[in-house]
Amino acid sequence: MIMNRLILIGNGFDLAHNLETSYKHFLSDYWKSIINLMINNRQNRIRGEFNNNQVTIGKKMIVYHKIDDILNFIRQNISAINFKNKFLGQITKKQSFENWVDIEYEYFENLKKVKAHPEQLKELNSDFNEIKTLLITYLKKINLDEAKSNFKLKRKIRKLIYESFSEQDFTNEIIENEFDAHPKEILFLNFNYTQTESIYENISESQTNDIEKDIKTSTIHIHGTLKNDLSNPVIFGYGDEIDEEYKELEKLNNTACLDFIKSIAYLDSSNYKSLLSFINSDYYQILIMGHSCGVSDRTLLNTIFEHKNCCSIKPYYYQIDMHNDNYSDLIKNITRNFHNKAMMRERVVNKTFTKTLA
Repeated sequence: MIMNRLILIGNGFDLAHNLETSYKHFLSDYWKSIINLMINNRQNRIRGEFNNNQVTIGKKMIVYHKIDDILNFIRQNISAINFKNKFLGQITKKQSFENWVDIEYEYFENLKKVKAHPEQLKELNSDFNEIKTLLITYLKKINLDEAKSNFKLKRKIRKLIYESFSEQDFTNEIIENEFDAHPKEILFLNFNYTQTESIYENISESQTNDIEKDIKTSTIHIHGTLKNDLSNPVIFGYGDEIDEEYKELEKLNNTACLDFIKSIAYLDSSNYKSLLSFINSDYYQILIMGHSCGVSDRTLLNTIFEHKNCCSIKPYYYQIDMHNDNYSDLIKNITRNFHNKAMMRERVVNKTFTKTLA
C-alpha cells in the first residue's frame, strides 16, 4: 500500500524560523516606518502634520524618541490619527488591543456588513487591496538566510518531514492494510507567500540519505509567491464558502462581493488542480506545520481533511511556555473544518503521539 505525505505550511512555520512574517510584524513595521518619517522629515516637524495615502496624523503625535512597543504607542495616540484607509484603522486598533488580528477574517466580517451598500463595498475592497499591496512590499524585505542559519531547528524539522510512518497515527482499519514505512511522495502545500520550505525540499546529495533520495518532493504555493509571477499570483482574501452567509453574497447581483474570495482566485493558476491530482492519486497522511487551520482557509482544508484518501492528520503544535501550548486551540480550529466529527476524531493524531514544531 502506497502512502504519501501532505505537509501544510502556515505562518507558524516561518515564525519558528525566526522570520517576522505575521500580520503583527507587518503592522508594527508599517507604523514604525511612519514614525521614522515623522521624526526625520523636517517639514513634518514644521507643519506638525504627517500625510500619506492611508493616514493623516496631527502634531499631537509627532515624537522624537525611539518607540519600542510601536502598536501600544499607536493605541495610546489613536485619536491623533485620521484614517483615510478605514480598514487599516480597524485592524490597527484591533491588533493593538488584542495582540492578534486575522486580516482576512476581518475583511469577510466587514464584507457581510456592507454587501448591500455598493459605495461602502467599493471603499472596503479598495482599502483591502491597498493593505495587500503594503503587505507584499513588506514581505519582500524578509531575508530567508535567517531561516537557513538555524541548524538545530532544521535538523528537527527535516527529521519530522522524512520520518517513517507510525501505526499510532492511524486507525486499525488503515493498519490492517500494509503500507511502506516511508512516504513515496511528499507535497509541501505552502499557504505562505514566502518560500521557507525550499530549505527542506532542495537538499544537496551530501546531506541526503538513501531513504530520502527515493522520496519525491514537490511544492505548491497555493496562495502564490512574491516573485511577480503571473502564473502564480498572490491570493489575499477569504476562503470559507461553508459559512451560511457566503451563500447570501452569491445571491447578490454584485460581483464586487466576490472580488477577494480565494476559491475564485484559485482558478488563476494550476495550483488547485495540481493539489487535487495529488490527493486523488493515493492515500496520504497530513502533517500540519505552523498552520492555524483557521476559517479563512476552511473550504480548501475541508476538501483535503475529509477526502477519502486522507488517512491521518498529525498536527505539530507550538510550546508557548513551560506550562502552556496551542495544541488545544489548533484542534478546535481543525474541528471547524470537518462536517463529519466522527471522521475528525478518527483521523486526528492525539497529543500523546505528536510533538512541538519548535
